[in-house]
Amino acid sequence: MQHLEANSDTQHPGYKYIPRLLDHFYRDGLNGRSLFLVLERLGPNMHFVIYEGLIDWRLDLSLSRQISRQLILAVDYLHDRGIVHGDIHVGNVLFCISDTLQLESDSIEPNAYEVTKHNGGPIDQGVPTHYVDSMGYSDDVCEKLSEVKLVDFSNGGL
Repeated sequence: MQHLEANSDTQHPGYKYIPRLLDHFYRDGLNGRSLFLVLERLGPNMHFVIYEGLIDWRLDLSLSRQISRQLILAVDYLHDRGIVHGDIHVGNVLFCISDTLQLESDSIEPNAYEVTKHNGGPIDQGVPTHYVDSMGYSDDVCEKLSEVKLVDFSNGGL
């Protein structure tokens, strides 16, 4: 992500289909040092939208073409930067959400759940005590989604 930011070409048509790295930091924890990336806010991934029944699993032909074009441009941009993605699938394609939808979603409280063992015993050291559920999106919101970004460069290489 730092390589992409340092060698960005904002004029390339695929530039806008790759997420922006806003910041990063390291944190020491029980499992050693971890890197955290702060990226721009994005919406649900294609897997969630298609397979969770929010839209017909067969994408509209026009939308399918639009998404395919965006992904081809994203891959072309990466290749121009000397990067191979290596793990493109519906879980690594996230929809962009408009500023209006972001403002609406800011008012939604996330669902946080306590982590417990099935037998009621104490959780192991290093296991988080809570997890936050993914934000839900209504059918109306999903029908307005049309622009995507390709994410997850952990399997790629220079």
